[in-house]
Amino acid sequence: MTEDDGSPSKRPRPDPDATPRRTLPLRRGDSISLSSSGVSDANSESMHKRVRTARSGNSSPTKRGISAMRMDGLITHPSFDGSEPLPDALDDIVQDIKRDSGGFDIMTAADKIEFEKRASAGGNHVHLFQKALKPDPVDKSGVREALGRLPPVDALVEIWQKAERCQDNSHSEAGWNCAVHYPLMELALKYANVTTHATADVTANQEEILIDVINATTAQISPMYAPNTLAMQHKKRVDFCFMVEPIEKTKAATCLSDKSLLSPNDSVNHTDFVPLRACPISVSIETKLTGEEWQSAMAQQTVWLSAHWNCLDRLTGDSKVARDELCFLPAIIVQGHDWTFLAATRGEMIKGRNDRQTIIWNKIGFGSTTGLKGICQIIKVLQRLALWSQRTYWPWFRKYAMNNLEG
Repeated sequence: MTEDDGSPSKRPRPDPDATPRRTLPLRRGDSISLSSSGVSDANSESMHKRVRTARSGNSSPTKRGISAMRMDGLITHPSFDGSEPLPDALDDIVQDIKRDSGGFDIMTAADKIEFEKRASAGGNHVHLFQKALKPDPVDKSGVREALGRLPPVDALVEIWQKAERCQDNSHSEAGWNCAVHYPLMELALKYANVTTHATADVTANQEEILIDVINATTAQISPMYAPNTLAMQHKKRVDFCFMVEPIEKTKAATCLSDKSLLSPNDSVNHTDFVPLRACPISVSIETKLTGEEWQSAMAQQTVWLSAHWNCLDRLTGDSKVARDELCFLPAIIVQGHDWTFLAATRGEMIKGRNDRQTIIWNKIGFGSTTGLKGICQIIKVLQRLALWSQRTYWPWFRKYAMNNLEG
């Protein structure tokens, strides 16, 4: 496959801060027999890395880079639950996602009936369905239906089974992405109340854009948008993005294409990755293995989201009105089973520099593929972010970055 086909496969990356892809050599005398002990390739990579880091005592380029950004005032990493006040729009979605993460209002009454049928039918998965029903997960407000529907139960079970196999068999990050992460995001979008490739019909409803998820593993940050203190950090990447894709033969498609051609990096985004050149990025997703590489994932998201804001500021003429109206950029870190929400807001200009601070708010664990309930939570949050992409981000981008498509 080519890097532009949007498939979920992953490739080796030379960036030292990217996800490890090769076994790191040990010094003579430090060798450990891994293959003979039955340890998987993924665990072998992780073990070699830990041994080398512990031996050297040196901090990684990731830690040094983020430390430099903090020292320069380019970034801060406050907690959602800390002492700093959240902007109103961000606080609203944070409260919603916290409720989603508690398993509340994650299914309709009809969904509950189907789960109860499966629970009473016997078989190997009785407890799987029973656990998904406690506490009462039914939404009575109508919000769940407004966001979208749950996929068929069999599809949810398949995601759970694949996630269990990935964990039990120590699959690589690429294996998780192909088997679990990408299919789960596709499922969530397919049943969300947004326009997708499956539902787009220009002649019927005159929609101008749709929401899709794309593999962005090879999408590098354009150097002009990279944070200034990190000379090589434009090589930071994320794994997936939700994107706003213009429907063919619409005015939006023409204007976004023209805008990309007039941009210094031939793109409306902070990356010149070809499939994203005329498709605004709305949500950024970075993936790792279960329980691993949190700091590395945060570093990747920090640099990526800072560059994203730099690009948006350029597109909007550094408009405070535009910045305040958008308020935040949502992001996700996935570690194997576990899904976590982050958000990036913009701060003040840094004294003596032509740079603006980026604030990376973290974190809310909103679901896990270890059980059906967690999968339902993940789907609801993904659908919530898909609707935000279509109903908030695109109208904002259209208005401020595209001048309402020039009238």
